[in-house]
Amino acid sequence: FDGDSFVVLNTERGLDGKPSHTAHAWMGVHTTEDESASAIAKLAKLDAMLGGNVVMRRQVQDHETADFKQLFYPALMVLNGGIDSALEGHEAKDGEEVAHRLLWLRGKGRGIGVRQAPMLPAASLNR
Repeated sequence: FDGDSFVVLNTERGLDGKPSHTAHAWMGVHTTEDESASAIAKLAKLDAMLGGNVVMRRQVQDHETADFKQLFYPALMVLNGGIDSALEGHEAKDGEEVAHRLLWLRGKGRGIGVRQAPMLPAASLNR
């Protein structure tokens, strides 16, 4: 949503079998200062949870890096709207309750599958 900020974590295994983490804080063109600050704070928290080895990048809508856009190949689709504030509760602009979702992306190239995963502790994520 162009009125929000999001954190995207990409984890890949190197030739040595160790995970390599890159976390992106994506800011929509209509995001508020507190929403972008919240996303940056969540990046720092994610880095701490993963042992301080996360490469952190900031992405701004319409100016995303090629590496970030490749995560959403063939297209990064941005919808209009969003939540009023990341710091003022979790109510959507239209009054509906916000659904928190954890999405699992698996595959390469055009064979990427996306499904909603149960909300689990960070320790249960693939490493």
